[in-house]
Amino acid sequence: MAKEKEPDVRTGRCCFCGQAISETKVDPCRITVENSRRLGQTWFCHSACFRRKIIADPELEPAYF
Repeated sequence: MAKEKEPDVRTGRCCFCGQAISETKVDPCRITVENSRRLGQTWFCHSACFRRKIIADPELEPAYF
């Protein structure tokens, strides 16, 4: 049985909109999540997509980019 090819994490597709990410001074952004077992994963996104998805709550740190 052939091993499934690992995804290329360097590709520039946004995890929110699925579109290609052109390199700019703020893009691509990286979203890294780590669980309680210290296992992590990173996704890439447009800064604009991230700002649209993050909750607007003054108690939380806002996205400054």
